[in-house]
Amino acid sequence: MTFRKGVSGNPAGRPRGSKNHHALDKRMRELARTGESPLEVMLAVMRDENEKIGLRLDAAKAAAPYMHSKMPIAVEDTDPNPPLLFDTQALAGLSVQEKITLLALFEKIGATLPNVP
Repeated sequence: MTFRKGVSGNPAGRPRGSKNHHALDKRMRELARTGESPLEVMLAVMRDENEKIGLRLDAAKAAAPYMHSKMPIAVEDTDPNPPLLFDTQALAGLSVQEKITLLALFEKIGATLPNVP
């Protein structure tokens, strides 16, 4: 089709048989009247076997970020001997004999405690 001066848009109008792109919006307005949340509406559309597969897939894609969180980026720990962390308040509650026993156990396995109160 060629350009004609003074004519805007599509002079022939919407072609016969073209798809209505507002099907999901229409369905969501319909289900929203029931007071459901947008996520519940998307899940209802996704699970409705009477809906067209394209509409169901669009609803599934839209609902996915609300149902499944993204995996965190993995951080590789390269230290073969990570430091031991202790609650100093818990260590302060030990008796002198318990502290001596604890230090002896750590010396036996080759670990050291920083400052035991």
